[in-house]
Order: sequence, then structure tokens, then C-alpha cells
Amino acid sequence: MHWVRGWVGLSGLETILALNGVRYNWKKDGSPDVGLIAQDVEKVLPELVMTDSQTGLKAVKYGNIVAPLIEASKDLYGICTINSSQIKQIQRTIASHTAEIQQHQDQIKELNRKVDLLSEQNQQLRNELDEIKKLLKSK
Repeated sequence: MHWVRGWVGLSGLETILALNGVRYNWKKDGSPDVGLIAQDVEKVLPELVMTDSQTGLKAVKYGNIVAPLIEASKDLYGICTINSSQIKQIQRTIASHTAEIQQHQDQIKELNRKVDLLSEQNQQLRNELDEIKKLLKSK
């Protein structure tokens, strides 16, 4: 901080998401490479681009991209922490609902058992009633 002034925090993830990595081949020898297009970087982080005063060619200062990458990592860590907390809450909710569902299933089984028992008793009473009717008709 001794040699700099006017420092401000960087936005991380938003900045990094605005950049696009590309594959390309060098004109001089056709060798493949990966990187960023300086003109695109300049729109997002102008301080990361050097322009040659004689040729006008632009170059990315790749070493300086570390700072926004660090901030993006922090942003992602924050998102992961929030997501982890939300997942734990959802898991607790699911566990609670699972227990409630089990209770309801047990209640349904008990009610079905009672319905079956009542159906049997009802059938027995009908049978008895039919017998009583037969006896009454025969007299």
C-alpha cells in the first residue's frame, strides 16, 4: 500500500464472466494457443491491456488477471456456502416430511385395518340379518 493510492475493490465473478477465453493459432508459425482477445479484455478491465505506442498492437497482462480471479473465487465460495446452507435446510425439511409421510402411512394402514374389520363385522351382521329374515318368513 506504500507505493499505491486510490485503490478500490474489484468485482470478481461478474468481471471474469464478462471475459471469453479463445483458442487461436499464431500467424508466425501456426502454433495453437489459448488466451484472451485484448480488445475484449480492454472493455472489461482496461488496465490489463497494454498498447504498443508504435504499432498500436494490444497485449494482455496475464499476470494481473490473478486479482479478479481471486475475487471470483471468493464470490464462488460465498455462493457455495449459501448453497450448502440451503441444501442442509432442504435436507432437514425432507427428513421432516419423510417422518410425517411415514406417520400418515401408518395411520392409513391402521384405518384400512379398521375398515376391513368393520367390513367383516358388517358382512356378519348382514348374514345374521338374512337368517333372521328367513326365520321370520318361515313362521
